[in-house]
Amino acid sequence: MDNDHEITAQARRGGPQPSPAGRDTRRNRGRRTLGGGVDSYGRWLVLDTQRFTGAKPQICLLSVGAERSEGAQLFDGPSITSRLPSAVRDLLVPRISKAIESKLEVSDTTTLLGSAVRTRIIPLSDPFEELTDSSGAMVSVTLAYYGDRDQPVPSPPQGGAWHWKIPRTGSPRAYWSDEVFKLFGFELPPRIDAEYPKGIWLDGAMFFSNLIPPEWRDEVYTSYDHVFDATNDDLIVRTYQRPHGDIGMQTLRMCGRAYPQSMIARGYTGAIPQPANLDRGAGTEPLGATILASTTSAIFVVNLRALHVYTMSEPFRELGLTIGAEIRKGNTLGGALPIFDLCHPDDRPEFERLLHRASREPMVRLPAMQIRLATLDGGYRVVDVAPAGVSNPGSQSSHLVVCYVSEPSQGVLPA
Repeated sequence: MDNDHEITAQARRGGPQPSPAGRDTRRNRGRRTLGGGVDSYGRWLVLDTQRFTGAKPQICLLSVGAERSEGAQLFDGPSITSRLPSAVRDLLVPRISKAIESKLEVSDTTTLLGSAVRTRIIPLSDPFEELTDSSGAMVSVTLAYYGDRDQPVPSPPQGGAWHWKIPRTGSPRAYWSDEVFKLFGFELPPRIDAEYPKGIWLDGAMFFSNLIPPEWRDEVYTSYDHVFDATNDDLIVRTYQRPHGDIGMQTLRMCGRAYPQSMIARGYTGAIPQPANLDRGAGTEPLGATILASTTSAIFVVNLRALHVYTMSEPFRELGLTIGAEIRKGNTLGGALPIFDLCHPDDRPEFERLLHRASREPMVRLPAMQIRLATLDGGYRVVDVAPAGVSNPGSQSSHLVVCYVSEPSQGVLPA
């Protein structure tokens, strides 16, 4: 079965079966060998279709059978040419092309090597492009199924499309399809405004700080950072876990491509059964833990790429500032805020310049700047903030900046 995948009654039931007397002889006569490749009959395929353009369109395989609780075959984006038998490709590719062109689900019944089969193709469009130009939106992921015509089609895998929009300044945004909102346990937002829960995007700071647990945050950060560092659109794959309601830990697999010239990334996130060899992630964010262990000062660490607070010390938490507080207007989910939303508007430009300067001079604590940070009562508190970039091996700059906070050492700015 590993080398020659046969479409047989036993394969349809998920494994070798005994041959009792009276077995359906019609099925025995209808056995067909499809040749080498992944056994995908009766299972959903998740396909990356971002490269399904140009003279040589390419479809890449992400998973087979992710809808099944007992497990799935996971792939890092090989072409289906190398993994699916030619007869299966001939069956699916024209239907995938039709679904991508129409942006509509395609389903029908047909024959495959003499056997009656049912097909179903579901295109998942880039949610940001669908919002701005539905007819021209890229179908970044496609779900495909083929199986016995007389058997019910299983529910598709849990997952959907996403689009990260990452400005050079300001907080990034994560645009999600309805399926991703459901995956994270949120009610679907009406598409009437550009702020969740009234729109289809989430603030990047809120995503990292509230939806990704600390022990997995570094794993997700690396894919986000890739948007800045990528030299091509090769597939990025990350697997992580997060708490999810009554089911305990939810295992998610994120597959996407970065487009650094446009400062965007797009892809697919889906729920999968927990792989047996899944590492637990970084444990306690080792870099942040190291920084906190080395000081008793009031500090917070800024991620300049995500533009939010990466971690903070206990003395800093006691200052009564809005970082980590659930009070942002319109942010009913609460949590950490984008760093530049915490400053007085008049202080933000200079504070941003100072942070970027610190990132270019790692391991050097710059002179303190007096700024006004928002407080829990809706006002501002004047503090001294001295930033220092964190050393980043192999790079002359750092996107993590430690900010040391102290009482103002000289005249106080008007609040």
